Amino acid sequence: MHSQTSLIAFLVLAFLSISNYANATSGAEYPPLPNPGWPGHDLNGTQCVDRGKGYGPYDYTNPKHRGYSLKIVEEYHFTKDVETLKKGSSGYVWGDLNYTILAFPNHHRALYAMMRYQLTVKRPLDARYAPIECYFQRAIKFNPGDYRVMQLYANYLTKKKQPEMAVNVYKRAITAKNSPPQINYSLGLLYFDLKKFDDAVEQAKIAYDGGVKKSKLASKLKKINRWPIQ
Repeated sequence: MHSQTSLIAFLVLAFLSISNYANATSGAEYPPLPNPGWPGHDLNGTQCVDRGKGYGPYDYTNPKHRGYSLKIVEEYHFTKDVETLKKGSSGYVWGDLNYTILAFPNHHRALYAMMRYQLTVKRPLDARYAPIECYFQRAIKFNPGDYRVMQLYANYLTKKKQPEMAVNVYKRAITAKNSPPQINYSLGLLYFDLKKFDDAVEQAKIAYDGGVKKSKLASKLKKINRWPIQ
């Protein structure tokens, strides 16, 4: 009787172990997506260079890919210290960010961290990581409907004094599915700075009708007697 009870207990523990392992590795059954390559150019006009394949790539917006695969990458390469640019996890900060973005091309937080890093630290000509604009273009090709990537990219281009390029990226972002009115708001501000006031008013209307509460764009338009709309 004792041996039978022990056998049952062993089988139960074995079943639970198998179940836990299956749950923990469920994301591993999903194969990586096609490599998007490295389209486009950096802001100096230099062709973006292939940085190798590495792990993945997986889609950061796909729930099926945000299990095992994302957990593995973030646990070893995208720690809090890496995200805050404090220090690297497996080596240099840029190395861990590069690994994360190669594996998940549209990893929003990693792209934002790499953007902040490159706005702070001048990238050497012989760097083993790509210019941030190349990561952004690769991410857009990888998932053309990810408006968050385009929102980040346009924000970067604005910071780098490339407003016309930023406008084109924002215009693409607002056509994406579920694009929030905050992007129209940002585009409206950019149009205002470019003195394209009719376009600014159009985007302001969409943004405020969509529930945006920020008042900066409305205040700017009021000063030139273009808001509220008569």
